Parts: sequence; structure tokens; C-alpha cells
Amino acid sequence: MPWSRLLLLTLPLWGAMAFPSRSATPLECPRIYDPGNGWIIEYCPTDPQVAETMGVWLDGTYQGQAARLQIYHQSQDDAGIPQVAVL
Repeated sequence: MPWSRLLLLTLPLWGAMAFPSRSATPLECPRIYDPGNGWIIEYCPTDPQVAETMGVWLDGTYQGQAARLQIYHQSQDDAGIPQVAVL
């Protein structure tokens, strides 16, 4: 088998290893908590990488089933709001 044919056959395999299988489309994760005190919680109802969901309650109100929650907190020097946890 010529090298050019071997290379063409293995290119898709190399591409799959080089890039994770995450969705190219950003997830829809609306904010469900942002009281202005530096904490933010985003609720993601779906995620192609998560098979099971969890029930989410916030301040006694059911928010629905979520594949994940993203939690952020403002940095001490106010330079940004880094993500501190993903559940």
C-alpha cells in the first residue's frame, strides 16, 4: 500500500484523537442565581457528555432537571468571575 493511501486512511483517526468529542455548539445555560454578591449559578438542562440529570431546587423553587450546574464567584481583585465548580 502506498504511503499516501495509508496517510489518507489514518487522517480521520488522528483528527479524532486530536480534538475531543465535545459539541461544537455552545450549551444553553441560563443564569438562575445572580444576586449581585459575586456568586453566579448557571443551569444547563442538557449536555451531550452527561447521561443522567439531577433535580435542581433553588431557594425552595424547583428549577427542573439539569445535566450540570456551573458556579462562578467574583475574584478578589474584581478582574473577572472565574468558574469555581461544575456539578
